[in-house]
Amino acid sequence: MGTIDFALDDITLAGVWSREDVQQVGIALGACEPALGVAWDSNAFTDSRVLKKLKRDIRTKEITESIITTRTIWNKLDEEVHAAAGKEEEQKRTTTLIIITRRLVKAGYSHDDVQRLFAKYPLFSFRAPVWIDMKNPVTNIRRNWPALRSKIESYLIPIAEEAAAKERRKVVAVRKVLIQGIYDEFNVTTAFPSSCGILLYDPFFTFINSSISIPHPDPVEIMGQIRQFIDQWPPKTIKGLVDILPAHNAHECCTDFTDLRLKLPSTVFTCTACSYDGCRLVGWGEMISHQLACTSSQPFQCRIDDRGSEAALALLELFHLDPYTTELQNLPGIIHKEFVCSACLDRGESNAGEPLLWRECIQHFIDMDAVPGHLKPTWKR
Repeated sequence: MGTIDFALDDITLAGVWSREDVQQVGIALGACEPALGVAWDSNAFTDSRVLKKLKRDIRTKEITESIITTRTIWNKLDEEVHAAAGKEEEQKRTTTLIIITRRLVKAGYSHDDVQRLFAKYPLFSFRAPVWIDMKNPVTNIRRNWPALRSKIESYLIPIAEEAAAKERRKVVAVRKVLIQGIYDEFNVTTAFPSSCGILLYDPFFTFINSSISIPHPDPVEIMGQIRQFIDQWPPKTIKGLVDILPAHNAHECCTDFTDLRLKLPSTVFTCTACSYDGCRLVGWGEMISHQLACTSSQPFQCRIDDRGSEAALALLELFHLDPYTTELQNLPGIIHKEFVCSACLDRGESNAGEPLLWRECIQHFIDMDAVPGHLKPTWKR
């Protein structure tokens, strides 16, 4: 502290503070700052030995207090200046965000997507990833908007696409639940497929995946879609569909369509659009699934397969199942291969013992109808 003591000894007070006196006290006070390791702060010097000595010395007491007061006021003003500058910068940034938001919304992006962009980049300073001259952002944006837009869109488009995909999944889920509820209520007195499968078929598939501008479809509109579906699929009216279904002898046709024939394992269809023979489809579900997978260039159309239905009836009798009440969903071998032709086992065929699906059993029964040993076939599970 020798330097400070020497400076104080040289200070003279003649009633009026000289420039030299003020400078000497200022130098003495300033010399304490590096020692304390802090910038100027009057509170930091309260317990300083130097400050106490300056205040006790009659030559430096008033000068010291005046300098401390002045520097404290100046420090406060300096903070206010920096705060004002920060506020100005924040105002420029806010103005910049507003201008960019307006331009992007005008370009077709939603306000929510733009806000998602700013939320993902909370420190979006427009220097990284997008640089904007903040000295005059309005002019800079106006002059350089094409390039700025291209850069911003490289970050915005993926965000918008992700948000749209989430919204679409949400809307599709809501529509599916609504359609399933209405359809299940409607399907109580019909023999159409369950709602788990109906969502894949027109017009429901188109309706579910249409524009998301109507996230909550009108139930009345959905009911109209269901009626339209019944009238158009297959390409016959309900009466026409009932007319082509097999009567199964005592099983009479019901024009009100309250029977379960579409769900019976003896209702076999053939796709007339396929060029090869033997495309036999059991029940409504397989017929619809085949429509979606059919690669034929011809218009899709199914007809009742008489040979297939007769084979199915014969097989049901062999398994001691009631062909008029047994539903397809309760029949084994629909999903897993569970049936084995005993006649093939007895003959020692190369593929003997290979388990078959129900549909494959029907085809095998027809193929082997004229083969000795299959005239009175026996089957086992």
